[in-house]
Amino acid sequence: MVLRKLLVKLFARLGCAYLPPRVAAWRYQRGKRSLVENLTKGSVTTNTTTANNKNEDTLCDHGADSSVENGLFPIPDQVEDAMDQLLRSLTDPSTIVRWSAAKGIGRLTERLPAIW
Repeated sequence: MVLRKLLVKLFARLGCAYLPPRVAAWRYQRGKRSLVENLTKGSVTTNTTTANNKNEDTLCDHGADSSVENGLFPIPDQVEDAMDQLLRSLTDPSTIVRWSAAKGIGRLTERLPAIW
């Protein structure tokens, strides 16, 4: 039973390894913080430079997320094999194996493009 559960978890992780991660747009994004910038707050040049850096960072971040999220990407055969094995594990007599398979299917489908 434990071996089957670990194999199901392995297939889920292998399938996720072949797909790009999907970053949630609502997650907390920590800005760049520097002690030197905080100590020299009165300087006008530092504030404008910091504002320019933040604008460039946000432009780069949104561009990377939208290309993976909006575009289609090829799905490797290994992902389909892992999904097949997870679907077969849903019929296992052990509850813990079925739960692990359901969680793995959820994680895989979360990373797939919406159209697939």
